[in-house]
Amino acid sequence: MKSPLVMLAIVLLVSGSFYSTIKLCGYTYIHSIFSLITMPSIIILLIGKAMKNKNEKTKVSVFFSSLLPLIAIFNVVSTFVASGLNSSNAMLMYNVVYSLVVLRRSLRLFFACVGVRVVRIGLGIVYSIVVIPALSMLVIMLLIILPFMILDSLSSRELPPFVTRTVVRSELSPNSIFLAEIVDADAGATGGSTFVYVTPLNSDLNLFFGTLKKDTQMIYRGRWGEFDTMTLRWESDKILYINKKQYV
Repeated sequence: MKSPLVMLAIVLLVSGSFYSTIKLCGYTYIHSIFSLITMPSIIILLIGKAMKNKNEKTKVSVFFSSLLPLIAIFNVVSTFVASGLNSSNAMLMYNVVYSLVVLRRSLRLFFACVGVRVVRIGLGIVYSIVVIPALSMLVIMLLIILPFMILDSLSSRELPPFVTRTVVRSELSPNSIFLAEIVDADAGATGGSTFVYVTPLNSDLNLFFGTLKKDTQMIYRGRWGEFDTMTLRWESDKILYINKKQYV
């Protein structure tokens, strides 16, 4: 396939679908250095070539250029969700910068490549209403994350969170497949909650381009301070009793 614009759309679609499938299967994607460098490099290269070939008017290229901002939105949302919304500041910064580049360039390619006036005006209005606020929000996120990254680099301590989470008690399943934890979430004057999380152990899938980490599941939420009287007991690797009530 010789069209860089079509290749760009396919790469964004395939990677977005991959990220979505990962999350639906209950995994978080952890990038390797290879994927952190390779994927953005491929996308930037294809964007540059597509801009040079913006006068390409084949039916396939026109079709994909018309849908490119929509494909880009799908890709960046999937990327954020798959890599975890509670990831480190550095990873969050990476995702924000990646999203800024992909969304901005996809919108520019749309206006540069779509020549049909009705499509250009109609879809252009829709895409602008969606993409421009998204770009503004990403810039704001960038300005918020940057000071925290600087503070993190200047201090060996983690910044105090708004909610203090303390593991009160933990129990391994019989065959050490799962770890159940009672967590005290203290929000200070606003109160708090008691959670029970179940974490799969030794379930990571190491791939050449990254690692799939099985998500921790929150299976119980109760009132703050409840952890003092809570009971936690595994009957098997699949059955957990919390306060004598069965959870699977």
